[in-house]
Amino acid sequence: MREGRSLYLLFRLGEPLYGLAIEHVVEVLRMAALLSLPHAPAWLLGCLNLRGQVLPVLDLARRLGLPGVPIHLDTPVIVVGVEGRSVGLVVTSVCDVAALPEPEEGRWVTHQDEQLVLLLDPAPLVAESYAWLERPRAGAASWADPHSRAAFP
Repeated sequence: MREGRSLYLLFRLGEPLYGLAIEHVVEVLRMAALLSLPHAPAWLLGCLNLRGQVLPVLDLARRLGLPGVPIHLDTPVIVVGVEGRSVGLVVTSVCDVAALPEPEEGRWVTHQDEQLVLLLDPAPLVAESYAWLERPRAGAASWADPHSRAAFP
């Protein structure tokens, strides 16, 4: 790899091309059955059991304020990890792994050939997902009453 370049997983949300630093990418899966989370934000699609670990799954497009990704059984889910925590990011398609020029300091866009690539930092996505999942809930007694709306987050 040439100096001044880093490896990124390239993917699409609709037409634009995005990149995640390869050191944050754990694996790429196909969509699986999700456990829906009552009262979750629209971008938090639910959780899945990934080899015994609870994995929050986000519609990355919705989280970025774009129209949601159509979800099918072949929809890719990029599992990213930051500081021992992982989330799944639902995307339109996974394209390639490429060595891209390092962006200028403070910038979040680079290029591959003639195409611009928007670089994402997964840390805020992971932190925000777990903050929602771990937020304080109503008293423990409310969880025991399935008829109480307070039983749900």
